[in-house]
Amino acid sequence: MGPRGCQRWGPGHRAPRARPGAPSSDADTTARATLCYREEVIRQSALTGTAVERRITFAEWTSLPEEEPGELVDGRLVEEEAPDAVHEVIVAWVIRVLGGWLIPQGGLVLGSEAKYAVSAVSGRKPDASAYMPQSRKPPRRGTIHAPPDIMVEVVSPTPRDARRDRVEKLHEYASFGVRWYWIIDPQERTIELLELGTDRRYVHARSAADGIVGNLPGVEGLSLELDALWSEVELLGPESGEGALGDPEAQSRCRTSCGTCLNLEPTLSAPPSS
Repeated sequence: MGPRGCQRWGPGHRAPRARPGAPSSDADTTARATLCYREEVIRQSALTGTAVERRITFAEWTSLPEEEPGELVDGRLVEEEAPDAVHEVIVAWVIRVLGGWLIPQGGLVLGSEAKYAVSAVSGRKPDASAYMPQSRKPPRRGTIHAPPDIMVEVVSPTPRDARRDRVEKLHEYASFGVRWYWIIDPQERTIELLELGTDRRYVHARSAADGIVGNLPGVEGLSLELDALWSEVELLGPESGEGALGDPEAQSRCRTSCGTCLNLEPTLSAPPSS
């Protein structure tokens, strides 16, 4: 049996089937078709024991629910990396720092679920992106066709993911017209700032590993306190398994370097008197 609400639609595909008497629209049809296709891919993968390639359109990719991961690469839905806590701490830090500097000036910072049409057949979701005050802003909904001024990627530890950020996206973002590409490597604890040249190729503009990095190209006036960033990462627990966040030495380093870290020590209240 196939997924509920679907029917066979050629080899390996299913077409949506609306409920009798239910109103329908093009958007509803696209969403049902995408979900039916997803279920068929899962079914085929289970039967064959191998991954089945998913070819979808931009409209289908845009209509995927938020919990459905994946980027569009040459018309194929490609699985994203599973971010770890280190990745998420760094992304949150970048959004907080960029937003704190840009938003008061009329700029805009987007998170990791923004979908960009970087080419006619590819769509990407950078870890963070930013628009300068004078730049054309993205629409409220749907795929974004206006390139941001800055795209940020936090490199994941696997070779496949590192290649995607350093090779594939490097070329795609340059062709898309993203003026500055920031690459943050948690393993090496470095940040690289690349600037788009007149030949639509990135050139190295700045790199750093620690300290305060100022006079950043394109965002003059913004400073990145990398010691504060790495101190926030140190607040995490052990490499794997469960562990307490409250490393006293890490908290002390964080308070010393940035002065804004949360007090993670538990607060104990006295039991009520009988």
